[in-house]
Amino acid sequence: MEMVAERLEPDHVPVRKGSRWAIPIAVAPLLALILYLFIDGDVLLSDPAPAPAKEYYPAVAIVHVASESEGREVVMDGNVEAEREVALRVERDSQLISVDVRRSQKVRAGQPLCRVRPSGSQEMQVLFSPIEGVVSLIGGTGGSDLNSGAPCVTVFDPASMMAMGEFSPRYAEVIKPGNHVLLTIDGENFDSQIRIIYPSMDDKGLDNRQFEVALPEGVPINPGTVVGMKITTDQITPTLVPFGALVLHDEYGMAARTVSGDGPTGLVKTYAVTLVATGKDGFYVEGLPPKARLIVKDPAFPQPPEGERVRIGRMY
Repeated sequence: MEMVAERLEPDHVPVRKGSRWAIPIAVAPLLALILYLFIDGDVLLSDPAPAPAKEYYPAVAIVHVASESEGREVVMDGNVEAEREVALRVERDSQLISVDVRRSQKVRAGQPLCRVRPSGSQEMQVLFSPIEGVVSLIGGTGGSDLNSGAPCVTVFDPASMMAMGEFSPRYAEVIKPGNHVLLTIDGENFDSQIRIIYPSMDDKGLDNRQFEVALPEGVPINPGTVVGMKITTDQITPTLVPFGALVLHDEYGMAARTVSGDGPTGLVKTYAVTLVATGKDGFYVEGLPPKARLIVKDPAFPQPPEGERVRIGRMY
């Protein structure tokens, strides 16, 4: 049998037969992309949604204020004084010849205490105690010179002893007559109480108040001795607020405005306050919380209404 070789054309390439799904599978990703663009094109092709606008809160200027808790104790030092004390003084320049007593010695009324010779005189004078009491001060020793008016010997009545203390106007409505006082004298404690305060408790000026505390009987102590005082009171200490922090409220009268919380923002709340005293740096008032962020007047920040949320713009 004769074999004839078939001549193939140069541009004819045999095609390998494959699956009928080859073409659809190849174009599937492209079709999926086209469908996605048509269906969800607004997400990909439109502008991104704007971010929520930041909330705006009006700003205020504040100052932090605080009062102390109830049942508090006021601690200070006081000085011992005698209501009845007599100093025997020379009427003119003199020489002290002798002193017949010693310090802390008890003396009787009419007892000779010292002898002096006035300048330019040869006569000696004897000075006698006008009261019964205790010697608290001796002005010198024999041979000392005393200027006119200088004390030779000072005598006090121990039954008239008291401790004197002083407090600022801040405590004008806190410390009252009758408050318990724990006195510390030479490391020993004694119970007593305040018996009088002056100037008057009704005076709300800038002056400090002085008060008297009765000393226990039988305690050997001299005028000028420093004693410790711990005054117990059940009242709240008034709060010192700046002069520009108080406002006149239609309903409350004198009032102060605060910002609640302790974060960067808070709600405005108004408190009625009572003026206790005036200090050099502001007013002492009652009626505020123990700690508060007080709104102060500042031309850069308008006053917001009650209950509005505000942010802290400035702190003093």
